[in-house]
Amino acid sequence: MIKFLSCFLVLIFYATVFSEQKARLTLGPAIWYSIQADSSKVKIIEHQDGGSGINQVVIAPDSQHILYTTCNWLGFEGEGRSFFICRPDGKGRTLLFELGSQLGPLRWERIGDRSLIYFSESSGGFGDRDIIFYDFCKRRMVHKTPGRLGERNGNCFEIFEVYFEITHKKSNLCLDSLIQNLKDSLNITAVTIDCNKFDRVYFNQTGENIFSVSTLKGLLNKKSVNNNSSNGISGEITSAFLSPDSFSLAFTGVLENDLWGIYDLKRNNFNYIDTSNFVTCYNFTWSPNSQLIALVKEINEQDKEIIVLRKTESTKFAEQKIMTLPKYKIIGLKWSKNSKNLILGMEDEYGLFKEDSIKIISDE
Repeated sequence: MIKFLSCFLVLIFYATVFSEQKARLTLGPAIWYSIQADSSKVKIIEHQDGGSGINQVVIAPDSQHILYTTCNWLGFEGEGRSFFICRPDGKGRTLLFELGSQLGPLRWERIGDRSLIYFSESSGGFGDRDIIFYDFCKRRMVHKTPGRLGERNGNCFEIFEVYFEITHKKSNLCLDSLIQNLKDSLNITAVTIDCNKFDRVYFNQTGENIFSVSTLKGLLNKKSVNNNSSNGISGEITSAFLSPDSFSLAFTGVLENDLWGIYDLKRNNFNYIDTSNFVTCYNFTWSPNSQLIALVKEINEQDKEIIVLRKTESTKFAEQKIMTLPKYKIIGLKWSKNSKNLILGMEDEYGLFKEDSIKIISDE
């Protein structure tokens, strides 16, 4: 009986260790990989993929996601970086934000109810100029302060002020005090993703659950989701973008595979859903009248498209225009005030900025 109980306890121990397996990374040769539960490897990103500097890769405090940077060719001598997340199995690749500057070491910590990504950044070959804090759950920058991170003592950092070499001025920044003073955005179209389960989206102001993985499963008639990922997430919403009129929610997510769509918050149904094979979608941009949305869809590492959807009379969204991504680097998408023209912000091979306005809706 004792021998049986010992074997049983050993089995429980190994099952627990496997279920709580932490994400692991390895570098080599010249590529960052995520190590899976079966010891296989999934490519995350090249160690250096162009521009100046190298890509950084860090694991979330709870091991549920991996944060990595890629060269975006923005800024001085192409030093800018884009910030992406993915799951340890490589799925759910989602653009968080982009910067045209050099980065200091990336840090990601859970402090109270905040999951904060923070780092020093500089531009044009100068020393560290700002310290940036990004709230992962709220998907936006929440604090920016001049200076450079120094030595750490507990939850407090020594801050070297700008031009420290001349002024020799220093100060302290304590993370617990910082999060108490953070002011939430009053943007009525801002949403928050549940950082405990990653399976639902809330209105920021009311805390109302407006969309969830269970809703997604029900509308797709999926009773369950097979999960082969070592991180234990059976499904998640990776990003969400509320329309200006707050009636439609564009989202990206993962069930068995990556998908994205538009959810009608008034009728509780899909306006559009795309479950085709793609790497990631980003730069979701709603028109001021909430009738159109534009985005960049990355089919694979070489092929990208700009897709524009338009709401039809039946309230569904249909493809209005699909454009091959131009050779220039897309910095951002925005709409004209009358919601008829899509404006592409681009940087050419010489680092020069230009805008191209594309007529989407013809003048009547």
